[in-house]
Amino acid sequence: MSSASFPLGPSVVGTTYGAVYDLLDHGAKKISLFGAANNPAANSIVQLAKQALAEVNITPVNVVVGDTSTDPTLNTAAAKAVSGGTDGIVITGAPPSMAKSVPALKAQGYKGLIATIDGALPGP
Repeated sequence: MSSASFPLGPSVVGTTYGAVYDLLDHGAKKISLFGAANNPAANSIVQLAKQALAEVNITPVNVVVGDTSTDPTLNTAAAKAVSGGTDGIVITGAPPSMAKSVPALKAQGYKGLIATIDGALPGP
């Protein structure tokens, strides 16, 4: 037996499913996915969130990929993400865009639920 220990954790799959299920557990019925362009990790999290929703027979209201090179504040992308009666949003992206996601959603008047995977948002 080795003295090395490799504890297993939920990984990005478990935390993404957890974010989706947390929204559902808190009453969200119309969930949108809000990711960042040119970020392979964010794109895979959007795909995992789609899978998690499909397992409970829910189709995302919107799947929006924001791009800070053409939409620096992400306000245009956020407006698309909150449309259609969205009451829950999974956000993902690189730390610089993640720091803009929540303010962009709030600027659209969004007051619904927001979830993300652990560690995806920068500190403050």
